[in-house]
Amino acid sequence: MGVVTSSAADLSGTMDFIDNSAVCPRFAMPGFRTGLAGERLPFGPADASLLIVAPAFIHPRESDDTSRFDTQTESVFYEALTEAGFLSRSVDENGDITLSPVETRFVSVIQSPPCSDLPLPSDVVDCNHFLRTELQTLPHLRVVLTLGVLAHNATLAACGVPFSRVSFQNGQISSMPDGLRIANSLLLSRHNLETGHICQPSFGKLLREIRQEIDSPE
Repeated sequence: MGVVTSSAADLSGTMDFIDNSAVCPRFAMPGFRTGLAGERLPFGPADASLLIVAPAFIHPRESDDTSRFDTQTESVFYEALTEAGFLSRSVDENGDITLSPVETRFVSVIQSPPCSDLPLPSDVVDCNHFLRTELQTLPHLRVVLTLGVLAHNATLAACGVPFSRVSFQNGQISSMPDGLRIANSLLLSRHNLETGHICQPSFGKLLREIRQEIDSPE
C-alpha cells in the first residue's frame, strides 16, 4: 500500500514555463518545478481559496509518474491538510491512497533552480513576480499560508507591503492592508519537528482556523 498525490486539479492559470525560460535560463533545466505528483508548479485549482507558499516545495520521490512519501515531514504536512479538508483522500482496489487538492493551491518562492545551495536574496527577487501573479489572479483567494519567514517576506514583497507592517508570528493569522488574510507557520522541516518548534497538533490547529476563515461569510 502506498500514498500518491493526484494531478486531478484545474491547472488553468499556470505559467508558460517554456516562454519563461527567456526570462530566466534556469527554467530550461529539465526536471525542475515539479509539483506534488510531477506537475509543474504552481499546482492546484485556479479557484482556490487557500494559497500555500513555501521557500521551495519538498518534492516527493517520483516513480513511474507518481509520487510517494514516507518521511515524517511530508506525513505531518499532508495528513494535517487532509484532516482540515484541503486535500481529499481516496483509496483504490490496491490499497493505494490518492490525495488531491481541494480549494488549495501550492506555489514556491523560488521558481527556478537557485544559484547556490541556499536561496540568495537575488533568487527571491528574480522569482517574486511569479508569486505576485498568483496573488493577483486567484479570484476566490481568502487566505495565504506561508511556511517560514522567507515565504512570509516574499509574500509581503509580492503584495507591496513593507515587512514592518505585518510581522511573522508562528501559528497566527493576520490581516494584510488590502484585507487578505495571511497565516504563518514555521517550515515543517525535520529540525523544527524534532526540536518541538512545530508539531502536527499545532499545525493542525492553524489549518482548522484557516478553514474557519474560509468558511465564514465574507
